[in-house]
Amino acid sequence: MSFKDTGKMYVEQEVVIHQIRITLISCNMKSLEKVCVDLIRRTKEENLKVQELVWMTTKTLRITTR
Repeated sequence: MSFKDTGKMYVEQEVVIHQIRITLISCNMKSLEKVCVDLIRRTKEENLKVQELVWMTTKTLRITTR
């Protein structure tokens, strides 16, 4: 039996990139900061790319009317 050379090259499979966004909500800022620092530390240990934190307001605006 003989095999024909088709000229096709084997191409490596592309790596799938997963992007995850986490929203944490709490009135206790100390606990939020602790969780954020822990998440960032763990991702850096795994050599993953981490973007900076985006702080959101924790207060609710109350408008009193008559």
